Amino acid sequence: MEPNQSLFIGAFTNLKYLNFSGSLLIGIIPPELGNLTKLDILDLSSVYHSLSTNSFTWLSRLSNLRILKLNSCFTKAIDWFDSFRTAPSLLNLHLLHECEFPELDYDSTFSHTTTNSSTNSITTLEVVSRSSFGSTTVSRLLNLSNNLIDLSLFLDNDDHIKDHIIPHTLGSLKSLRHLHLSGFVGEVPKFIGNLCKLQELVLNYNTFNSSTITDIFKSLIDCNSNSLEILNLPHNNLTGQFVPIDIARIPNLKELDVSYNKFNGKWPESISKLPSLELLYISGNSFSGVVYETHLHKLSKLEHLDLSYNSLTLKFGNNWVPSIQLQHLGLRSCMIGPHFPSWLQTQSNISHIDLSYSGISDTIPTWSFNTISSLNGQP
Repeated sequence: MEPNQSLFIGAFTNLKYLNFSGSLLIGIIPPELGNLTKLDILDLSSVYHSLSTNSFTWLSRLSNLRILKLNSCFTKAIDWFDSFRTAPSLLNLHLLHECEFPELDYDSTFSHTTTNSSTNSITTLEVVSRSSFGSTTVSRLLNLSNNLIDLSLFLDNDDHIKDHIIPHTLGSLKSLRHLHLSGFVGEVPKFIGNLCKLQELVLNYNTFNSSTITDIFKSLIDCNSNSLEILNLPHNNLTGQFVPIDIARIPNLKELDVSYNKFNGKWPESISKLPSLELLYISGNSFSGVVYETHLHKLSKLEHLDLSYNSLTLKFGNNWVPSIQLQHLGLRSCMIGPHFPSWLQTQSNISHIDLSYSGISDTIPTWSFNTISSLNGQP
């Protein structure tokens, strides 16, 4: 921003909401923003150009600031960690797309901040970054607050980046309820199984080299049996059998997505015992065998089902009346035919069907046109 513009913005001392997202901002973040002492939300997520600053000390003057969003922010300010950590009222911190912060000496800054009398109350941390974030910076960010409830770390999973290993400090965040990790390498750390307040665990587009996740998720289930509602693990290079995980011990599980890994084995029987399940995606694996109607009998709340790209055969009776009402159905490459599945005529809410390469060689029944009329037309 130009100096005159900075002074102009700093004059709005009663301002509570300031949003520059999507604008063409360029230049230095004005320290005059510290004059806006009543500011509640500050969004500097400019998507086209970059901002820079030599210091974040102006944050300490924003005693009411709850939400801060930065995008494409390049800084050499070595006070970034202390400034974020000691911001008086900051609850939500979002560092989006190509923010870059200088690496800090871990020992000296950690010893300083742990003795600081001001304890940050940040509960939500979202980081979306490319290669500008090394593992040390990620570790520092996880030390911003002991009160984190929602944590999302989306790092660029580039073949040239070898240090994006999930930091061990994440295991100390015992208050976490929502955890989303993407772009990491290495093994699935065992300490994830000790985060006993998790309601949502999403691990996607990571490159994990563990041959199995059974032991880790056994620990997770042991301490999260009543709280876990979402378990999504797509695109992680996970291998082995999913069957041994006693997932039936999570009665409140609503979403289960293990698609596009390398799981194998028969239909996981324990999945059939999840009465709260609304979404089930196991597509893109190496599951084999037969799926019977009894496997879906207890899943009365199921709305999204995708079994595509597995070696599965579906054997449902001609007179089967399912207890489910699906909105999304993916059965691509599953063996269904030769007859058109008659049970589909009971699905009045469906908006997406994929039955391609499923071995059907039959006349399309006239009743199917009533079902087709509800489809949304998307591929």
